[in-house]
Amino acid sequence: MPVRSKMTIENKIAIPFLTLFVVSLSVVLLTSFKFDHDYVMQSQFRQMDKQIEEIEVSINLDLHKYSDEQSFEEGVTERLRYIYPNELLIYKGDVLIMGDSHRMPQAMTFHAEVGTAHLSTEQLLIAHKYVATTGWMLVVVADKSELMSYFYESYKYNILIGIIFLTLALQITIWVSANITKPIRILSKFCDGIAGGDYNRKIELDRADEFGKLSDALNQMVEEVDRSMQELIYVKNYNQDILNNIENGIITYDLKLAEISKNPFAEAIIKARQSYRFEAYTLETLLKAHILEPQSVDENRFGLIKLVSETGDLCYIDFNISQIRAGETVSGYICSFRDVTEQKKIEGQIQRLERLASTGRLAAGVAHEIRNPLAGMKAGLQVLNKRFKRELSGNNEKLFLSLLHEIDRINKLTVDLLDYAKRMKSKPERLIVEDKLSEILMLVSGEVKRKCVKLRVEIKTKNLSVFADSAQFSQIMLNILKNSIEAVESERGVIQIDINSSEYGVIIAIRDNGEGIDEASLDKIFDPFYTTKPEGTGLGLSIVHELVAENEGRIEMISKIGEGTTVQIQFRTGGEL
Repeated sequence: MPVRSKMTIENKIAIPFLTLFVVSLSVVLLTSFKFDHDYVMQSQFRQMDKQIEEIEVSINLDLHKYSDEQSFEEGVTERLRYIYPNELLIYKGDVLIMGDSHRMPQAMTFHAEVGTAHLSTEQLLIAHKYVATTGWMLVVVADKSELMSYFYESYKYNILIGIIFLTLALQITIWVSANITKPIRILSKFCDGIAGGDYNRKIELDRADEFGKLSDALNQMVEEVDRSMQELIYVKNYNQDILNNIENGIITYDLKLAEISKNPFAEAIIKARQSYRFEAYTLETLLKAHILEPQSVDENRFGLIKLVSETGDLCYIDFNISQIRAGETVSGYICSFRDVTEQKKIEGQIQRLERLASTGRLAAGVAHEIRNPLAGMKAGLQVLNKRFKRELSGNNEKLFLSLLHEIDRINKLTVDLLDYAKRMKSKPERLIVEDKLSEILMLVSGEVKRKCVKLRVEIKTKNLSVFADSAQFSQIMLNILKNSIEAVESERGVIQIDINSSEYGVIIAIRDNGEGIDEASLDKIFDPFYTTKPEGTGLGLSIVHELVAENEGRIEMISKIGEGTTVQIQFRTGGEL
């Protein structure tokens, strides 16, 4: 690129100078050539005119020396032939009386005119004059080639002088061009370096003219640009660090919704949730759709996007969309979003715990108040049963026994309520998951065989341990396994238990192929007294949730109608406490 710039500048300076000089010199040489050529021709014609005048005077002087016309003609022509052997021709009428007729072009005719007339052919210069005293036409002929040969011989010195001047002009042009282009090349090279990002160089140009002033101005400008560039780089890097470390996805769009920039958190969220959809729309499509919604001038659009995966997992994306403005003109959009799925789950767990706590306090009071009257009622009925045992028979006896059974059921409910209402303080210890699971499976083996259920256990990581209360761990697992056994069909049921380690602990997943739970019921499944079983009290899963929370674990239930249910429980890794 610098070479191209250099050649272009030199050409732009040298070519006009050379062109101007060459054109001027050519015009001068051509004009001189034309002038000299015309001058030579006119000089030759003047010389020929002088010859004709001399011949005419000589003829007129001899006119009285001869007695007759014939002797006059012979004597004069003889003398003139001796003096002008080649260049003179004399015509008397149309008859050539002297000279070589071959020198004249064919069909050449002369007319009697006043004074001397001139003619020019390709090869000859001709001057002729009619002498009235004799009736002769005097014709003087000069060979043009000989004349031009002499002319060219003399004119070559003019051409040589022109070449010398052209050479000098070329040298002067090169010197002037170099003198002008040298500082320009230095400035051009300097600008190329600046364009390449080298702000540490300076122009060393010791001149007092405009180039020197320009170099000083450029040096000062580069210093200012360098300072400004350092500030811009610092601000850019600082802003980039903010974008890269802020725990929000940031995407910027132009007015046509073409993506301009995207920070790493945005890429991570989109990649993690690429299999999630709302109907057929992806997260990026939904964000762009929200940008296109109508809004007022100063309004920031925000909201919550709910997505679901093919396996039924839910995720929640909180977003905020604002306009990029330059004065009153909108130039693009900024979309800020974050994955709040875990936050929503924690909020749901907190709300559930609050409901459980309030329900537990209420249940404790109600159970306490109900239990005492029930004890009195049962004692009274048992006394009456003894007193009227002989008189009770048939339907009356069945009704009496049914009352006792219902009182036992109510009493069991109150006992469950009191158990639920108790603050279950755990005593965590290190438990080997395989060993503990073997004990629990022994307890449900009878029900599994009775219902002909296939029970599969897959331990992906061996010798895992958790840190939990032993009795509460068993109660949690038993309750969930019993629910799974009840949910599947006899002889067709399959229950899969997967145990694996994760970054945060041990995950135990219990899957069944039962009927599944609809989405509306899934949100309430851990609420007290909510049950889908005809004979259930709705406290089993609530107690499980309490026990998991007490052992600092997490529980999540995933289910789809017709596909079954999966319960995932996460416990702390053994030995952390």
